[in-house]
Amino acid sequence: MMRKIASLIALALLISSISLCGLAETMVPGTYEDTANSVGGPLTVKVTVTEDRIDSIEIAECADTPGIGDAAVSRLIPMMIENQSTNVDVVSGATLTSIFLKNAVNAALQEAGAGKDDFNEPVKYAAEAQADQEADVVVVGGGLAGMSAATEAAGQGLKVILLEKLAYLGGDSLVSDQGVVNTLHEPVASAFPEAVASLMDKGIPIALADYPGYGENTTIAVEGTGDFDVLYTLVNHMRELAQRNGTVFMLDTPATDLIVEDGAVVGVTAQPRGQDSFSIRAKAVILCTGGFSTNGDLVKEYLPYADGARKMGLGSNTGDALEWIKAVDGKTVMLDAADSSFMMANPMTGAAASFGYDGNNYVNAEGEGIVDDRSYNLGAEAVYKAVGGEKVWNMYAASAAEGAGMLPFPSST
Repeated sequence: MMRKIASLIALALLISSISLCGLAETMVPGTYEDTANSVGGPLTVKVTVTEDRIDSIEIAECADTPGIGDAAVSRLIPMMIENQSTNVDVVSGATLTSIFLKNAVNAALQEAGAGKDDFNEPVKYAAEAQADQEADVVVVGGGLAGMSAATEAAGQGLKVILLEKLAYLGGDSLVSDQGVVNTLHEPVASAFPEAVASLMDKGIPIALADYPGYGENTTIAVEGTGDFDVLYTLVNHMRELAQRNGTVFMLDTPATDLIVEDGAVVGVTAQPRGQDSFSIRAKAVILCTGGFSTNGDLVKEYLPYADGARKMGLGSNTGDALEWIKAVDGKTVMLDAADSSFMMANPMTGAAASFGYDGNNYVNAEGEGIVDDRSYNLGAEAVYKAVGGEKVWNMYAASAAEGAGMLPFPSST
């Protein structure tokens, strides 16, 4: 009898210990504020809790890129509250913001009295499952090029489906500090004014504007916005216009291959995040995923002078469409033009190019001149083609730099 009692006591203690492991430590009800140093600066949250639950999460401050930081916030906060866990999947294309947001919330919970292992049940995210379907046009890629294609096609009454592998629309446009630049490369330069006029005719409030200090380039402007807001605002206008015309957007849904029959492309296959693949058969397929700045093999193949240079833009620029086009012997254009596929970094600082200010004279380690070109893209391209990853120096007048609000650069890379 004593042995049975001892066994029952031991079993009760075991069950009790297992149960206690699953309980959150008692918190002090209230609202707690905490901050994580995120991509664009401080990310501050206000977390309201009861004794054992997350009641609400609010963003008090977030300086991350509009459209990208927003995507992480709008998805993760509802998931954390619904599942009572901060261990949720990160948002595609907004990984760092996702991590810092979770860090800030965890810090607030621990300040309220939660343990480090509380609210830690893994939560997976899956995009909406899709069945096989048909469309007049399928656009692959939701950056500015893809948005433009979808807007134009939908405006002509066509059934359009746009696939984007990230969790938000806009692509590299969202991390640009200026509007779309009228590059000096053809055929882009000659088509630029017509494209802008077309968007204006559709009711999108943009206009051509000077691009001060950057040679012959012009850019677009949206009334009431600053540099970093221009393209975010433009993308939102285009999304609303495309949706009004019936475009279907499928986010977190990368195209995985082309469907080819009798030598013709008749659609694509795609796979929503966490779901099975499906197919879209279409009369036309428009590929807008040609950026390849983070694909080292493609950079080495098409832009060998930029091999090893700091890659700017989103990590999703892997040149998916280029690989598919090569597989079907398709033709490509402008792959040797840096500003069509590769965002150049200043060789001196590793940051955004500073070409265009008066007094920019670039020389290599031997003191030989490379370029004195005030055009944003061509100047950067010339430097990289000349020296690649070698040391370069930029000689400029201090007064010009101060007038432009520039901080002194280091002497070399």
